[in-house]
Amino acid sequence: MAWDEKREFQEEIRNLREDNCQLRAQIFQQVWSESDVVVATHTVCGDPILKGRTFDWVIMDEATQAIEPSSWIPLLRAGRVVLAGDHCQLPPTVFSRKTGPESLRLTLFERFHRILGDESKIRLELQYRMNEKIMNFSSQKFYDGRLTACVAVRDHLLKDLPHVQAEDLSESPIVFLDTAGLGYEEKIEVGTKSRYNEEEAKLVVKLFEKLVQLGVRPEGIALISPYSAQVKLLTNLILGEDLDSSWERIPDIDSIDAFQGQEREAVIVSLVRSNLKGELGFLNDTRRMNVAMTRAKRKLIIIGDSATISTLPFYADFLRYVETVQGYRSAWEYLT
Repeated sequence: MAWDEKREFQEEIRNLREDNCQLRAQIFQQVWSESDVVVATHTVCGDPILKGRTFDWVIMDEATQAIEPSSWIPLLRAGRVVLAGDHCQLPPTVFSRKTGPESLRLTLFERFHRILGDESKIRLELQYRMNEKIMNFSSQKFYDGRLTACVAVRDHLLKDLPHVQAEDLSESPIVFLDTAGLGYEEKIEVGTKSRYNEEEAKLVVKLFEKLVQLGVRPEGIALISPYSAQVKLLTNLILGEDLDSSWERIPDIDSIDAFQGQEREAVIVSLVRSNLKGELGFLNDTRRMNVAMTRAKRKLIIIGDSATISTLPFYADFLRYVETVQGYRSAWEYLT
């Protein structure tokens, strides 16, 4: 092909691409102008294409996960507003240490919740996920004891699932495994300063394997922890050296923060912290534990050192609660 012919061919390609872009823009503009419902992120609502466009209603989901400045972007286009979220769970991630009413940690949802009257607030109190005994502690601590479990889930257990054997681990909805006195010491990961607990991680894996042996599908199980170093350790222990492991045969392994909004049939929570000073770090934010405790549908297993965590009244109350529902166990029972 001669050079002049090649240039003409390239020019034709450019023109076709420009025509294609213009056609796509025209189609989008037509669809956009005829749409009554628009789904978008907060910041996209500031796009020039929305210039002059307003809506009768703006419904903002997960409003407690957005910093206030971004929340105002869609609100400026609203006739009426519905903010949906849970301020008793984790707020948006903000690296500034500033706190108080001028901090970005205070979301617009929380600000409105504080200043608006009861006529402007509705709490959804019927939940469709958890066994009632899994639900009750969070209900008491965060929701004035007013949550109720739907009849369909109120008493459901792992043993009710097809092919799951009826055994102690599958017949109770909540267990706290106490590692106090076992010498499970937390360690600090070099570089990240994140915490991990090797012996506790091995116990988590042992419990996961036990659940699978009882017939629980691995993809129906989640292993979560407040610490990224523990998540990394658990991932390595589950995968081992076999990098070709079938993804259908491993559980979800993630941080509590990343797992917010998700659910599984069984959830194992590794608290990690075990020290003589009773230092709790991330565990001091009890909203994080509210998230962790409400991810499980049929089985919640929490592993931790009662001597360390009970320095905070919240966890002392939790330990008393699990005793009332016959959920307290020493980790010794699962090491034999």
